Amino acid sequence: MFNQITVIGNICQDIELNRSQSGVSFINNAIASSYKYTANDGTVKEEVCYLSFSVFGKLAENMNRYLHKGSKIFLQGRMVQENYIDQEGKNRTKYKIAVEA
Repeated sequence: MFNQITVIGNICQDIELNRSQSGVSFINNAIASSYKYTANDGTVKEEVCYLSFSVFGKLAENMNRYLHKGSKIFLQGRMVQENYIDQEGKNRTKYKIAVEA
């Protein structure tokens, strides 16, 4: 199987570098990617898609050093499905990009 996604967009929030219990650096953030098109009535419309992403290791450290909210980035990685239980006790699913260097 092949699972790869490529997205170009802007970082949604200032980057916050974290460390796992084993000492590995990581970032969890989101990217906003937009698509503009002309509707049938001639008006220009824009769709914005927000996707969460995570980055680990040296790449996360470099992103923390050089990027900030609004920075344009090119991400490439694989889609990961995360299952969790929300505050109301309901099962939820979230998709996220696991960025690979």
